Amino acid sequence: DQEDLYVYRTRPDDPLHYSYRGGWEAMEVAEEVFAVRGAPDQRLPLKFTRHGPVLHEEDGRVFALRTVWSDPGAAPYMASLAVMRAKDHDAWRDALTDWGTPSVNHLYADTAGSIAWQTVGTTPVRPNWNGLLPMPGDGRYEWAGKLTLDQLPHVRDPGCGFIATANEMNIPEGWDHAAHPIGFEWIDRSRADRLKQVLSGEELHSVPAACALQNDVLSLSSRRLLNVLSGARLGPAAAPALNLLAGWDCRATAESAEAMLVEFWITRHLKPALFAAAGAQSPALLWPGSIQAMLEVLENPGSPDETAARDRLLDETLAAAWTGACASFGADPAAWHWKTLHRLPLNHRLARLDGADRAWSIPEMLIGGNGSTVNYANYRVSDFQAITGPSVRLVMDVGAWDNSVFVNLPGQSGLPASPHYADLAPLWEYGDYCTLLYSDDAVEAAAVTRIRLRPVQEPRAVSC
Repeated sequence: DQEDLYVYRTRPDDPLHYSYRGGWEAMEVAEEVFAVRGAPDQRLPLKFTRHGPVLHEEDGRVFALRTVWSDPGAAPYMASLAVMRAKDHDAWRDALTDWGTPSVNHLYADTAGSIAWQTVGTTPVRPNWNGLLPMPGDGRYEWAGKLTLDQLPHVRDPGCGFIATANEMNIPEGWDHAAHPIGFEWIDRSRADRLKQVLSGEELHSVPAACALQNDVLSLSSRRLLNVLSGARLGPAAAPALNLLAGWDCRATAESAEAMLVEFWITRHLKPALFAAAGAQSPALLWPGSIQAMLEVLENPGSPDETAARDRLLDETLAAAWTGACASFGADPAAWHWKTLHRLPLNHRLARLDGADRAWSIPEMLIGGNGSTVNYANYRVSDFQAITGPSVRLVMDVGAWDNSVFVNLPGQSGLPASPHYADLAPLWEYGDYCTLLYSDDAVEAAAVTRIRLRPVQEPRAVSC
């Protein structure tokens, strides 16, 4: 929602000129020089159109990117400096008017009990296209300003008493998407559904309860999948898998055998079979695939013949997953654990270099969760390695600030020799927290080390 790819024709006799509004416009060329040890300097010419940098060239065409991120004043999070100084809701919202990138869900709470939600991020107005495909850069498709805060989704003090977002499709019901398109791609709504499920069942909220919710690994997508299985007609080959899944609480804990089987089934067997059934010529182009779309297809097969075809697909893939899991992990499911597959390595970027200190890397973690749990732990489809998750967990007790808690992965120092380089990693792994002190007295009482930065005194010139 914050960028567009433009395509231009280049002039046959001079590829540094491109078509624009019936004429030819010259590209800007900047040469970058890279020093390489033991070799001559390397030079790379960078080409720019009026819309942005050239990313690709072929057959008399160039492709260039226009993005909000490169606009003056759109540096990521710069507006947060003003946001943090806001004293009330109106000042907070005024500060958000200058928020350029990234596009985010911004939440507000104050000591008077008011809460608010505002989507922010410069969103271009596209008068005659939607930004989903590359467009000719010849001047017919130009941005016409940006949406205002009032034209972006927002709410203050909702009747339910809470606000929860998890990157799901949260555009309000009745939103005029044709007039004010906000976005087209969203992740699984299961995490947001789980947040709302828990919060709507609590009359009062507490810091411990919020911490528990952040570490929640109940998978609503797995629950929906098991509901589909319960109404399907499956054969005897799938019976051992059904027996294992019977009574599972759908919590994707690190120790869970059921979670391992379900994720192995979905990734190695069920999704590929669905892609093939949908006529995909190259299933790899559909990876990783939307779990939400998959569930909706399985839950709503349509006609009796389509229901029978769905049941055959479930039967065949679940039986194949059971056979494959037994072959790969042993015939006794009591020895299966989701953490066997679902690992989080934290390798230092320099660890691959010869002579680098391997201690800079953090020991691999064996974790639970998945892409549909509040404790987000989406994984790489090739080997189930966790690739995304919460680098920081934070719970604020609004008004009683010294009760707030946090945990940062892996620690609070970027220096490998520091005792705080990785000391928070075990807390993060097991769902524990540290206090996040705010008041001067509390900070002074807990202080262990002080770092004082003083300017260097330049020697003064002495005249004789």
